[in-house]
Amino acid sequence: MKMRFKNEHNKNLPYQDILFYTASAIVYALIFCKVYGIHVLNPTYVDWLMTGDRDLTQHYLGWLSFRNSPWMFPIGMTTELTYPFKTSVIFTDSIPLFAVLFKTFRFLLPKPFQYFGIWGLLCFILQGVISEKILKQFLNSKIQIFIASLLFVISPIMLRKMFIHTALAAHWLLLLGLYAFIKEFSIKKQCILWTLIAVLSSSTHIFFVAMNGFIIAGLTLKMLLNNKPEKKDFYPIILYLTSSVVTIALLGGFSNETSQAAAEGWGISNMNLNAFFNPLGWSYFLKPLPKMSPSQEVGFAYLGLGTLFLIFATLSHTLSALTVKKIACTWKIWVPFLFVFAEAFCFAITNNITFNDKIVCHIPLSPIIEKYLSTFRASGRFSWICVYMLMIYSTKRLSLISQKTIQVGLLFLALLVHLCDLHPSLKYFNDTFNQIKTYQNEIAENDILNEIVSDEAISNVYIASDVIRNDLFAIASVTLKNKKKLNRFYISHGKDDLFNKKFDEIIQEPKESDLYIFRTREEPRASFYNLHFYLAGDYLLGTVKALPNRDEYEISRNDSSEISSEIDALFF
Repeated sequence: MKMRFKNEHNKNLPYQDILFYTASAIVYALIFCKVYGIHVLNPTYVDWLMTGDRDLTQHYLGWLSFRNSPWMFPIGMTTELTYPFKTSVIFTDSIPLFAVLFKTFRFLLPKPFQYFGIWGLLCFILQGVISEKILKQFLNSKIQIFIASLLFVISPIMLRKMFIHTALAAHWLLLLGLYAFIKEFSIKKQCILWTLIAVLSSSTHIFFVAMNGFIIAGLTLKMLLNNKPEKKDFYPIILYLTSSVVTIALLGGFSNETSQAAAEGWGISNMNLNAFFNPLGWSYFLKPLPKMSPSQEVGFAYLGLGTLFLIFATLSHTLSALTVKKIACTWKIWVPFLFVFAEAFCFAITNNITFNDKIVCHIPLSPIIEKYLSTFRASGRFSWICVYMLMIYSTKRLSLISQKTIQVGLLFLALLVHLCDLHPSLKYFNDTFNQIKTYQNEIAENDILNEIVSDEAISNVYIASDVIRNDLFAIASVTLKNKKKLNRFYISHGKDDLFNKKFDEIIQEPKESDLYIFRTREEPRASFYNLHFYLAGDYLLGTVKALPNRDEYEISRNDSSEISSEIDALFF
């Protein structure tokens, strides 16, 4: 038995489909502009990235460093941020797909240049168009398809990530995986499609590789259940895994010197059992429910009141349609679907199962298993698969209602409720992004940092120890704008100990081509080195050569025994 979602009566001429998708794409683009404004689409306007969420700043500076760096192999590597170590653009979440594409044409690009607004627009369009491709498998009317697609486009889980973790707003990749799972394709087409999904997922964000990995595992089960098992049933998943590994390798994901694959934290940033109906401030009508910890916001999976309405509106029809005979006849269709939902749901809630602010159950795991699972410690994100599967299932059940006017009416009412429910959040985004902002670099306000870094004699900027994120980005901004190298940056799973150790080695033999930056509270440590110091806010800038026409900061020079004891007290 084959899994059939396709409605055989829904046949259109190719040009009609093209017109429909084109018109829809224009509407999705207009919705994006209504929500976020048009300023973010200006490729030369970067201040919104420097003044917004600090993750946005990280993504932009990661792109700027990658643009400045010469091509090397693997192609996603740069030394501009963690000099002298190499790091991959993967670990700054700078959307490697676009970073590599635009770096190829960097000689044609204006300065400054950003692509994050364009990426957001593309995500809106692809989210809508691909959801339409899915909905077309079981909805007849174009108006039904279009209205239902708007629930996907205005999905809280996508909107929440759009300009925070912008790469993770590419939920269309999950929809593309679900489309490949639902629609009947030949093995050849499945292989091509899943290779494409692998390349796109790997070059957008590694989390999408794992999430679509769950979906293709369900597809493999589906093919094995519906056909006589053959070797070719495994071709798509083999190509998917191979293409993912090759793409990640080409981008430097396995060559990174400054990040560690495994980290602690499994079971903390997970999904709460109340996540599907806990708005966490995203609803006009529903109040936020308790959660176990702030980290559980990672597992945000609010369906939206419109989608919840649609699920409950079709629930009675779903229950009435369930019979033992029907389940027996269609189990090969729904078992793979439920398998994908179950594996994503279980991974999202982890072994630390919570409801509201209570632990329901904790299942002990081996420390070794937890260590490797912590590579995806933000496991709550896997709930996104479940959200979209619930949305797809509810519209599938809606299509089985015989009266078409009731179908359209329920969809329209669901959309109306959805928009009213999310209106405060949509207004917040418009108020936040639909304005021109100006970035003020407080550290560089007195020009001393700019003066030193812009000097042609300076090649590298070394920060002695970890500093607060905003200050790090301020220093990085000045450094990268002047096309100089920085020794430390905020990257995923970064090795701060490695940066500290390397600085201690380099500072032993200071060079005229280097700038050394200490926090003012590190003055006892800085006084040990024979440098000329200048004050910039809460930081001491040290150079081998004195700056002409600049007053030096009078640093206290202690003897070695005093220095040793003060350093021990400060750092140990």
